[in-house]
Amino acid sequence: MNPVIFIAKRFHNSKGKNLRYSKPIIKIATAGVSVGILVMLLSIAIASGFKGEISNNIAAANAHFKIIPLGFTDDPEILLNPSPALRTQIEQLPLVKSQTGIMYQPVLLEKDGNIYGLLCKGAEKEIPEAFQQRFLKEGKFPDGDRKNQITISKKIASQLNAKVGDPVNVYITNQGKNIKKRKLLVSGVFATGVPGIDEEIAYTPIKLLQEINQKAPRISVQQNNDGSLTLNANNEDRKALKVWKNGKEIAPKSIKVLDLDTISAVLKGELINDSLIIVARRDYPEIIFDATPEYQLFQGLEIYVEDFSNLTSLQPELEKIAPFNTELVNIQQDFPEIFNWLNLINTNVIVLLIIMATVSLVNMASALLVMIIEKTTGIALLKTMGAPNKMIRKVFLYIAGSILIRGLFWGNLIFGSFYFLQKEFKFLTLNEEQYYVSYVPLDIEAWEWVTTNLTTLVFCLIVLILPTILISRIYPAKALRFD
Repeated sequence: MNPVIFIAKRFHNSKGKNLRYSKPIIKIATAGVSVGILVMLLSIAIASGFKGEISNNIAAANAHFKIIPLGFTDDPEILLNPSPALRTQIEQLPLVKSQTGIMYQPVLLEKDGNIYGLLCKGAEKEIPEAFQQRFLKEGKFPDGDRKNQITISKKIASQLNAKVGDPVNVYITNQGKNIKKRKLLVSGVFATGVPGIDEEIAYTPIKLLQEINQKAPRISVQQNNDGSLTLNANNEDRKALKVWKNGKEIAPKSIKVLDLDTISAVLKGELINDSLIIVARRDYPEIIFDATPEYQLFQGLEIYVEDFSNLTSLQPELEKIAPFNTELVNIQQDFPEIFNWLNLINTNVIVLLIIMATVSLVNMASALLVMIIEKTTGIALLKTMGAPNKMIRKVFLYIAGSILIRGLFWGNLIFGSFYFLQKEFKFLTLNEEQYYVSYVPLDIEAWEWVTTNLTTLVFCLIVLILPTILISRIYPAKALRFD
């Protein structure tokens, strides 16, 4: 057997009156290491859990990216027409999961004299399944074919004293000109825990929003027998339809107003395979048109990614393909207060890790110093037998390492048990209105778990070399005479 290991075991396992101080201190040091690693792992797991859970909740409810028209924040009437080419480019990006056109409409909800103002949101596609699984508490989200449904948050339902199946009155202003009233049925109730969503958003079919606010301008193309094209576009302001090709305005063969909301233009047939830019109304953004049979206008385009960690890497790719008259907004820009708070958690975790590592280190250093002092006679005897200082220091570092490993074992065992139970049963709950989640979320990667343990072990052993310097100052003659 290695003499260092043999002597270390004899020192560590020895009994006697002279060990009345070191034994309890070793136990305290072991407990200190256990508590230290437990708190460190918990702080990492809770911070990662909070960031992951809240980020995923917001992303499921609000998408990771939005492409919106420039000036949309100041003037929600501005529309976006994502071209098929743009949507194909987005779909082909490897990190993109899905995309959908969206529309918003400010409304007032009223039931039994209770009034609540919010934004109705409609999506081109069905509400993502991840959102429904996470947040839908009762009922269901609106069916795309039924325009008389609305899904509201639990908080709004409480304010209106409404439940699933109840009718609510919806009041809409059309560009500030007149007020329209619709009666909708509450089809479902959801709760995300995010104030910016639960307090401000309700979900309705996009067809309803387009209909009530006359924002369903479909641009259709039809090829005539003579090879020319007829383009029909919404033109409620009865402005002339303008067409550009390669930066030059093209004069249509004829323009006629079909009714108050639609204008028609006939173009030469050779343009069918070319990209056109069309402005159907003076206040519409430029619309890139690729001669598709039917074309839809939205107020924005939502883009979902496979994983939240892909946000940074995908942003430059989307910026390259976003049209010049649009703005790309990511979820962190949409909810800056929440994500700033989450980033602040990282700082708190770092401070806590430093504090707990320092406490564990001080406990271990104190235990090691007490052991060295109590083993002064044994150290002196080893020196009289020719043992060098380096060998004796290794003996005490081995003892310190065994205490550290025992403390790490118990700390990891307690953490692992708590981690499993909380993930499985979620017995530690939180106030959802204050923390955006209803329970304490935990999440830690395997590499974070292993790295934390190894870093703690190695750092402590390196620093514990300092107390062992005391061994070189123990002289056999003085130590044995003192004993």
